Amino acid sequence: MRFLSISLFQAVSGWIGLTAAGIVSDVGSAELFYINELCRIYGLTDEQRQIAALYCAMHAFSFVGRADGSENEDWRERIRGHVEEWIEEAGG
Repeated sequence: MRFLSISLFQAVSGWIGLTAAGIVSDVGSAELFYINELCRIYGLTDEQRQIAALYCAMHAFSFVGRADGSENEDWRERIRGHVEEWIEEAGG
């Protein structure tokens, strides 16, 4: 499964991005090792991991956009910090 088709890769990247954003949002970064493991299992190349990182950032931005104001500043800082990391990881 080393080389995913384009449409399957897009689905997997979107799913990985949403999962990573959810992990950071709900439990923090300690559990992000699951994302690395998913990337390994799916055989994502370095380039594909960069694209998946962009999906992570996009989904995290989406979480912030849908926030209802009840989130505390720690949550916002945690999300912002990971968005910056994912954008850098994506090559930006």
